[in-house]
Amino acid sequence: MKKIITLLIVTVLAPIAYGQEIVSFSPNLSFVYEGETGVSTGPMPLTIVLDSAVGADYFISITSSNPNALSIVNGGVTIPAGQNAAPVLVNALSQSGSVTLTAINIAQTLQVEVRVVGLTEVPEIVDLVPERNPISPGDSTSVLVTLNIPARSSGEIVDLSLDPQTAGVIPSSILIQEGEISAEFKYVDGNNVSSCTISATLEDSSSTTTIVIDSTLSAEQLAVQTLAAFPNPFNNHITFSNTLVQQSTIEIYNLLSEEIIEQSFFSELTLDTRDFETGIYLYILKDEQGRLIKRGKIIKAK
Repeated sequence: MKKIITLLIVTVLAPIAYGQEIVSFSPNLSFVYEGETGVSTGPMPLTIVLDSAVGADYFISITSSNPNALSIVNGGVTIPAGQNAAPVLVNALSQSGSVTLTAINIAQTLQVEVRVVGLTEVPEIVDLVPERNPISPGDSTSVLVTLNIPARSSGEIVDLSLDPQTAGVIPSSILIQEGEISAEFKYVDGNNVSSCTISATLEDSSSTTTIVIDSTLSAEQLAVQTLAAFPNPFNNHITFSNTLVQQSTIEIYNLLSEEIIEQSFFSELTLDTRDFETGIYLYILKDEQGRLIKRGKIIKAK
């Protein structure tokens, strides 16, 4: 009698990262300079973050809406085994005001915008925003200067002026560091005018803002201007706290001026920000009549 021997061959496969989810493809707006190749974007590098570390190298495809202006190195990003994040490397081929990048991961599709800055482009001032407005006499407030593109290698010196000059104190200029798009300075009121205008100038561009000094601000309005946002920078949660006894509303916008959240609250509000992309956000606080009370900046950390 013949014996039939069945040989069972078992192949052990390396772990495969299946079903990984992208929890962050951010920042939602970043920059790169024409002619740069194989580089990260800035000021914060465009990064893909997964929900957990992968067991083996894991590739995520990324497409460009204008590959003639901006292409993706290797057509996507590879998350190394044991990691859960990796920067996206790009080739900046020609100037473009906005290129949409789309990350595709199984059923997920996420998009961000990248601006390819031309070699002859010069930064311009696009916004000048006080953190608090109005303020009480003798009070102070931070003022944020924002550029349309990152500052050049030597940084950008923005000249500042105050009208009337005796209204208070501001620095004569402020330096926006290389690669950054904004910087803050402080206005200290001199308690002698009802309003003043601050002007910021950078070469051929300029912006102005008027600060109202109001001695009739109610105790409630003065109290709300001590609004705190913490932690800042934040990760999974951020809390807004003030002492206003009436309902107020917080609005949060990304740098594309898209509203992310609008929510009403009384003394304290904690937001779940796990779905926020890494980057800078602007917030506006309004009272129950819809009047602007305070503006500010918050940052989602990596």
